[in-house]
Amino acid sequence: MIRLVVYKNKGLYTGLDCEGHSSKTNGEKGTNLVCAGVSALLQTLFLYLKNEKLIDSVKMADGILFFRLTEIRNPKLAILVDQAFKMIWIGMESIAQEHSGEIEMNQIEDLGLDKRAVS
Repeated sequence: MIRLVVYKNKGLYTGLDCEGHSSKTNGEKGTNLVCAGVSALLQTLFLYLKNEKLIDSVKMADGILFFRLTEIRNPKLAILVDQAFKMIWIGMESIAQEHSGEIEMNQIEDLGLDKRAVS
């Protein structure tokens, strides 16, 4: 199962944790369509945020992508980041609906806790 957690603080996105793999019923490693779809969506989001120099910390490994964002002070950029996360969320929901039981998705409000440090 793929587990996705998106973090927000005061309504602003602060990071994302995604880990796991889809079952082999969707294909073996390297050909699994669910994993490929999830990877394409999340890597696109990550690369966009990295290009905008908004990644504060990151952990990547096989089946793992955790990252936290720097503080976004530009209101226009904050809107773009919000839209990017929403777009990816919609794509993930679509994959989850097509492949029931393969993806667990949650959004967590940070409640002021500093979750930017990824170990």
